[in-house]
Amino acid sequence: MVIESGFEDYIPTPSHLHWTASASALGDLCKELTEVTKAGADDSIVLRIRLCHFKQNHWLTPRLFCFNLAKLGGDGVSLEDAISGDEITFAIVLNHSVEAQIRSAISTIASLIMRQEHIAKIRVGLSSIDTIDSDVKSLDGQANEEIADRLRFGYRSATSVLARSASERGFRLECRYAPDLLPTEELVDSRIPTLRALYNEREDVRAAVDGTVAMIGTGRVASVGGSESMRDLVQRSMTLWNFAKHISHTFRDALVCGNGFMVVNAAASSPLSNLDPLTTTVLAEGVVEVGEGNTAKRRIDTGVVHLRGIEQIDCLYGVSPLEVLLPHVQTLRVIDETVSELEKFDTGNLSEANRAVLASRKEMRGRAVLATTEAIRELFADFVPTHGPALADLYFQGYELM
Repeated sequence: MVIESGFEDYIPTPSHLHWTASASALGDLCKELTEVTKAGADDSIVLRIRLCHFKQNHWLTPRLFCFNLAKLGGDGVSLEDAISGDEITFAIVLNHSVEAQIRSAISTIASLIMRQEHIAKIRVGLSSIDTIDSDVKSLDGQANEEIADRLRFGYRSATSVLARSASERGFRLECRYAPDLLPTEELVDSRIPTLRALYNEREDVRAAVDGTVAMIGTGRVASVGGSESMRDLVQRSMTLWNFAKHISHTFRDALVCGNGFMVVNAAASSPLSNLDPLTTTVLAEGVVEVGEGNTAKRRIDTGVVHLRGIEQIDCLYGVSPLEVLLPHVQTLRVIDETVSELEKFDTGNLSEANRAVLASRKEMRGRAVLATTEAIRELFADFVPTHGPALADLYFQGYELM
């Protein structure tokens, strides 16, 4: 996750022309890195990289520039292994200038190369895993400094230095640009169980999401024009229909699952209803199909409200902002598993070396917890969680969790 101090160039609503220029620049970057490093040694390690775009919906801090899309396995978030050939996906925020996007992409790839070099050293015993988190933080700072120094001469100069640095370190880059992070319904849906579990199991994540919902997704409906009695009727109708709670559920689904759906039909016995993102297929803007398995699908083409967590470029589906946090959660999970394995044994029966490993991992876990907490705070920096009755009454009874 790349969060920078300045965002003066932030573009609230990027135009199609801005995306075209951005896509062209990132595409050229990928092509050059691939071409230049292709001439590397035969035993070079291949790093496969995919750069994508997404548009901010202003739920997250405008200081967010880039994040790594986590790999998911059968049991949730898996640790990516770039050296073994896993493609690493970096999502670039379109809401910044082309220059800022290129800077972020180059710095991120430079950090990846240094990290992978460090991991390779750990695997052959040339570096210790005990300080990998602080080592990686130091390497990221070093990569940013090197790239920032070269960017003074333009991003093409920085790109050339990056490609040369990769080759010298024994890496060959295979980079490509693709507009969308998750271009199909199947890919979006496959991540929902993990994202819901993240919301349900982590109180700090839940507080951040619910605080954002409370600040943006609730409140009175403004009714302008008409007589006072008509405005009062509209407000009472909204209250009777539980409008605020339906909106809260829609907004929470957007933040956690990537997509939230609500259907408005004043003539129905229940004028408002929410749709499950897992069983809702988007056919076109404002047109969905509902149903799962072999059951008959129901088409809805009027009154559909579709909220997206963060916007993709060509895909009709949104992506969850919580995707930004998954790599942090995975790091914490790996450390927790190591500590748990060591704690199964009576400390007295552990060798001195294993006791030292346990102590080291506990310290690392403490640092990882702080890093994850800080990432959550920074990500939702503009939406301080609300506490008390406002949060307690956000959702329908029995649906406080997902």
